[in-house]
This record gives sequence, structure tokens and C-alpha cells, in this order.
Amino acid sequence: MLSPLPQVDISFDKQSEPYYPGDTVKGTVVLTNKTPLDARCVTIKCRGKSETYLINWTDLYCKKDLFRKSEMVWVSKDGQNKMPEGGYIWTFEIKLPIDCPPTHEGYAGGTNYKVKVEIDRPWKCNIREEKEIMVTRKLDIEKKWDQDGYTFTSNLRSGIFSSNGPISLKVSVPTLVFRQGQTAEFHFEVKNHSSSTINEIFIKFGKQVHYHSRNQLTPCRKFDSHSCPLSVYHQTNSSNCIGEATALKVNVAPYSTKSIILPFTIPEEAKTPSFSTGLVNFGYFMEFGIVTKLIVQPRMRATIYVGEMPVDNVTGKDDEKLKKIKQILESSGAPPAYSE
Repeated sequence: MLSPLPQVDISFDKQSEPYYPGDTVKGTVVLTNKTPLDARCVTIKCRGKSETYLINWTDLYCKKDLFRKSEMVWVSKDGQNKMPEGGYIWTFEIKLPIDCPPTHEGYAGGTNYKVKVEIDRPWKCNIREEKEIMVTRKLDIEKKWDQDGYTFTSNLRSGIFSSNGPISLKVSVPTLVFRQGQTAEFHFEVKNHSSSTINEIFIKFGKQVHYHSRNQLTPCRKFDSHSCPLSVYHQTNSSNCIGEATALKVNVAPYSTKSIILPFTIPEEAKTPSFSTGLVNFGYFMEFGIVTKLIVQPRMRATIYVGEMPVDNVTGKDDEKLKKIKQILESSGAPPAYSE
């Protein structure tokens, strides 16, 4: 008769909230052993890694270790390799790197942080139990992207092979930085220079990821292949829509202009904040488009950021510091004139 396996439970001090870079993760491992167990030792392993894979056939896999820690919390001392029955409690802690990326998973790479408990058993398969540490971070972008008012314009064709004339589309967005679940109004200005009636406008939302086959010292900030320092064989891109498109029925007659407001809500699924590392550039996009009687749906794409801005960028503390320095310099008076 086989002996029942021990029950291993891993818990963190934060049960439902994610951790941020620089945080200290504290946790507890509880092992309940109802019968004596053949075991040499018990080890708690903590590690974080970023990786990309299957970008090309020469660099199948690239991994960057963010941290790695291992601690043996129990070992058989009598040489019998027997773990007595009973309950065992161990604690652990790990400090996250100040620059670690958030937890994410994509088709060609990802980042994850895990705590693993391993029971080494002689002449038997080891027992392993693991739990993932959820990590997020605040946005690391220029403050100007969080300012009010941005406008995107494009001249769209009303068809691919047979066009009835151009259509000018201008969309004004309140900001380029959003939070998941946030609702904002987008102002469309449609100038229909074609002979086709515009029946609908729409907004689509999605994520876009730029992967490297090898880690770079300088992260890429864009999602096109031309701006990447690596060759096209050592990079790849992916994008896919998240949630349903938001559409509005309109009637923009041929050779006319119309202004329309379309509200849009950032999907709750956009949990991973925008970020850039030497391996991955992760972000989001919005597509603004129109629908005519033709099958083609002309659209334009804009890169946006989803996440939380740092406190200094939100409250303007940097500006306050500059004002204080200026006041100190002015109060001290001008330096004396130079004289021989």
C-alpha cells in the first residue's frame, strides 16, 4: 500500500495584491506529513526569470535570471532518510530587484516569479510544489505622454483596388496614458471626400509585443522592425485585439464633414502595465476606423500606455523641487561683480 504524500501549502504576506519592484516578499511554507516519509532534505527555491523562445532556429531560447535563491530548511541527520510525521512550518523572504519587469506571458516569451518547495526522496521521484509571485510596476515613460490632448490624423482610402475617394480622419484623445477599466471620450472628425456614405465608426483595443532573441542593453521603445538594432531574424512582433470593438452608427454623407464623440472603456483584461526591457517591449494600441458599404474597413493605429504613473509624475513634485531651487537662488542675490 502506497503511503499518502505530504500536503505542502505556500502562502505570501500579500494574498490578493501584487508586488512592486523593490518590495520584500515574505512567505510561509506549511508541510503536513501524516506518515513517516522517505526524504533526504527539503529545499525552498525562489527565482525570477525573463525569457524569449522560438524566434529563429539559431537562437531557440534566451533566458535572463532576475534573481535566484535556495535554502535547505530540513535535512535528515540520522542517516535514515526518514522525515517523521507531523507538521512543519518554515518562513522565507526575497527582495525583488528594483528594475524587475511585471509578470506576463506571451506567445514568444514572458516573465515569471516563483517559489518552489522540493522534497528530495531517495530512489523515488522528488515531490515539488510551487506558487507564482504576481509582480507589477509603475510606468517608466516620459511625463509628456500623460499630458492632456493628443491628435491623430490619417488620410484613409475608401477601398483597396477600387477607391471612391479619400477620407480624412482626425481623432483627438484626452491622454496617451490610461488605467484598466477607465472610460474616456474620443472625438472623431470625419471629412468624407469620397462618393461612399460612412455608416459606422469604431474603436478597437489590443496589446502589441516586440521580442528579441538575445538581451539588449538598451530597450526598444517602438514596435516596428525598422527601429530595432537587431536584424529581422533576431526579432519578432505580435499583436492581438482584447475585448470587443466599440462601434457607433453614423451617417456621414459623401463630400461632407461630421464631428462625433465616441466613449470607450479600457478592458479589465489589460492588467499588465506597459514596459520595456532588453528582451521585450510590451504595450497596447487603439485602432480608430470607419465602415462604408465596401468590405474594407479603413483604420489607423495609435500606441497608448496602460498602467499607473509614478507619484512624482502625477503630483508634479519634480516641478515643485525646481521652483524651490529657483527661489533659493533668487533670495541669495546675484554674485558680486568681478574685480581685480
